[in-house]
Amino acid sequence: MLKKLSVIIPVFNNLASLKELNEHLYGIKIEIANLGVNLQIVYVDDGSIDGSWSELNALKSQYSEFIDCIKLSRNFGQLSAMFAGYHHARKSDAIASISADLQDPVHLLVEMTKRWVSGSKLVIAQRESREDSVLWKLTSKVAYKVLAHDVPNLPPSGFDVFLMDKKVIEVLLGQTGRRRFLQGDLLLTGFTPEFISYRRGVRLYGKSQYTLKKRFRNFSDAFFDSSYFLIRTTSRIGLTTILFGIALLVVLVFSRVSGSYPFEGYVTILCVILILGGVEIAILGVISEYIWRIYDTLREKPMFVVDKIASRTRKRIDK
Repeated sequence: MLKKLSVIIPVFNNLASLKELNEHLYGIKIEIANLGVNLQIVYVDDGSIDGSWSELNALKSQYSEFIDCIKLSRNFGQLSAMFAGYHHARKSDAIASISADLQDPVHLLVEMTKRWVSGSKLVIAQRESREDSVLWKLTSKVAYKVLAHDVPNLPPSGFDVFLMDKKVIEVLLGQTGRRRFLQGDLLLTGFTPEFISYRRGVRLYGKSQYTLKKRFRNFSDAFFDSSYFLIRTTSRIGLTTILFGIALLVVLVFSRVSGSYPFEGYVTILCVILILGGVEIAILGVISEYIWRIYDTLREKPMFVVDKIASRTRKRIDK
């Protein structure tokens, strides 16, 4: 009996690339079948407004046994769309993820499947290089360098294409929270990842939906989800401030006893107040960020809401 591999593809205004993408995916179906694996494609429309859902329905009617199509009730974001697909395909033997813009070569799925069939539980395709602007490359490099401090084995340029065995899927779906760092979650499951390298191509269709604002928001979510750096840093700042205060007190007492006073006027007092006040506000900001994320998790708001599957309307809320 063939094993089942489900490929989850989040779709957001990717109308121009869907037909060509599906043709490429159907083209590797036989190669993957020769490995003893049945390939299924799961498209998740994340609130597209360019007609992507209509195109997906057309593809579904043509490749009814090959693809499933899910439509979310609104735009929840790429991560939520991916998890909607993971929940839909959670009974598969393995799940893979790839983008819908054709920047990542589809044939990676064949190589990752080979590694999985050979025994790997987690296969990751890491980018050797990418056709992006200097600013994009620089910000990505800095962001992943910071995140790698608390996430072992994180590639210098991150990754978007990966394949995970059902054991990894169970661990991943057993975790809660809407603001998550998926790459960190995968690498921290404890399963040894196997890496393959590739060169990411130029975007042929449309333009990237990731503005600098979105990239910073994603970095913030990843940083607070995977790192204790800020908590440790604020503790060290507090301890350093206390030691500085004690040292200053010793200097003042010694100067008073010796008959001299090294500081005069209100400027010194004002500077100390501003510095300490700024430190306190910064620490409160970090604590508030973590408290908000705890509160957001406790509310158990849905990560996504499925509106339709293929052409059938389904009212269902998944957490």
